[in-house]
Amino acid sequence: MISFKFNWAYQFYSDHGLEEIGNILNISGQWQWQFRDSYIYGNYLSTRPSDDLHVRIHEYPLPFGKEQEESGFTALIQIKADSDLEKSEVDRVFRELLNLIEATEIQEIEPYD
Repeated sequence: MISFKFNWAYQFYSDHGLEEIGNILNISGQWQWQFRDSYIYGNYLSTRPSDDLHVRIHEYPLPFGKEQEESGFTALIQIKADSDLEKSEVDRVFRELLNLIEATEIQEIEPYD
């Protein structure tokens, strides 16, 4: 099992759909995002800017889960234990990306996986 130095998550809203969010984020050139599909998470976006950083954006409602929202998104950000990356730097970049997609009501939530 992978251990993490930092593992955190956000919930947020955007008027853009998941595909449009992916396009906006890819045009920014900051990190390259891929569209994925999962039995558990449904459609989602994923990026691995480096071997030790993984970021995913999931759209509500998720196919499974205890606490469900009817709309909005979650983001899971994970930095591997042996990484030199710092949470503050990754979080700064991610929050800049949230501004690009006009995210609102951004709040930190418990990490999930």
